[in-house]
Amino acid sequence: MIVLTPHDPAWAAHFAAAREEIVSACAGLITEVHHIGSTAIPGLAAKPRRRGNDRAEHDAARCRYLKGAHRARQRHRGAIR
Repeated sequence: MIVLTPHDPAWAAHFAAAREEIVSACAGLITEVHHIGSTAIPGLAAKPRRRGNDRAEHDAARCRYLKGAHRARQRHRGAIR
């Protein structure tokens, strides 16, 4: 069963914190991070997911890995999941 909840203004704050974590870890590798999906639209009921912070941590870890590989003059090939 899918449950929609009324819009929560805190969703934007959660995204802002996640964006800062990603941008900080990925400095020099990315230029923009956008909040997309139903939770990004003020006033729209949405299916909130708690995986946003997990995803931000994963993306930040991926950037740290790529930056480390670059500093070691290694070239990454393939996907990082």
